[in-house]
Amino acid sequence: MNHKHNILRSLALSLCISGTSALAEEISLSGIDRVIVVSPLAQVNLMAGGSPTLKTSPSSQISWTPRIDNRTLHLVGSAAGELKSGAVARVDLGGVPVELHLVEGSVHAHHFLQPVQIDLQRGKIIIKDSKFSGLISLGNGTLNLQDHQGTLRLEVFRADVNIKDLSGELDLSAWKADLTVEKSNASFYLTQYQGNAKFLKSRGALRFENAKATLVAQSFGGRVDGHTQEGVVQIHAAEEPEIQVKTQSGRISVNAAGSGARLAAVSEDGDLVGPPSIKMEKTKGARVVRGFLKGKNKKGRIELSAVSGSITVHE
Repeated sequence: MNHKHNILRSLALSLCISGTSALAEEISLSGIDRVIVVSPLAQVNLMAGGSPTLKTSPSSQISWTPRIDNRTLHLVGSAAGELKSGAVARVDLGGVPVELHLVEGSVHAHHFLQPVQIDLQRGKIIIKDSKFSGLISLGNGTLNLQDHQGTLRLEVFRADVNIKDLSGELDLSAWKADLTVEKSNASFYLTQYQGNAKFLKSRGALRFENAKATLVAQSFGGRVDGHTQEGVVQIHAAEEPEIQVKTQSGRISVNAAGSGARLAAVSEDGDLVGPPSIKMEKTKGARVVRGFLKGKNKKGRIELSAVSGSITVHE
C-alpha cells in the first residue's frame, strides 16, 4: 500500500501541472503491470527499456490525473479549454504493456517489446524495429510500420497504411484505406470496403474479402484466396501459384507466366479471356477454360470464378 501511495505522490507532483514550465519527470513503474493512457491530445513514445518507466512533458493545454487500480496505472489527460495548436503533452513509456485511447495526436513505437492496444481517432502512428502483438484502431490519419514481428490486428476507417518487412500475422479491416505491403513474409487477412491494397515482393498467405476495393499482388509468393464483390483483383504470381479468387461483378486478372500451373476458370455471364494455348469451352451457357499453362514445372493451381464479372489469364 505504501508503495502505491509513493507512486501516486510522485505522479501527482509531476503530472498534475497545467500552464507551467515544469521540466519532464521520469518515474519508475515498479509494481505496475499495465499503463492505460486516455487523453484528448498527446504524443506517446513507446520505447525499449529494462525496468518499466514513465516520463512526462507537461503542456499548457493538458493536465494529467493518475490513478492506480489493481496494479494498473490509469493516466487521464484533461483539456484546459479549447485545444489550440502548439506544444503537445508528451508521454514516454517503456518496459510495460500499454493501452492508449487518444482523440488526436501521435504514437511512436521503437524497439518496443510489450503488448500494445492503440485507439487513435486522428493522427499518426509509426512503429519501427519492434516485436509485439496487439490491436491498433485508427480513424483518420497515417500508419507506418517497418521491421516488425508479431501478430497485429488493425482496424482502419480512412487512412494510409504502409507496411514493410513484417513477419508474423496481420488482420486488417478497413472502410477506406490505401494499403501498401512490401517485402513482408506473413499471414495476411484483409477485409476492405473501398480503397487500394498493394502487396509488393511479399510472401506468405493472403486471404481477402472486399466490396469495391482494388487489390494488386505483385510477385507474391504463396497462397492467395479471396472474394471481391465488384472490385478489381490483379495478381502477378511468383514461383508455384496457389490462387483461388471469386467475384460477383468485379474484374480478375492473373499472370502466372511460365508456371505450368493447372488452370480452371469459369464465368457464368461475363467476359473470360484465357491464354491462347488453352481452348475455351461452354458448359450450360458459362464460359470455361481448363488446362495447364505453359511451363516446364506442372506445379501450382489457379481457380477463378465470376458471376457477371470478367476474368483474364496471362501466361
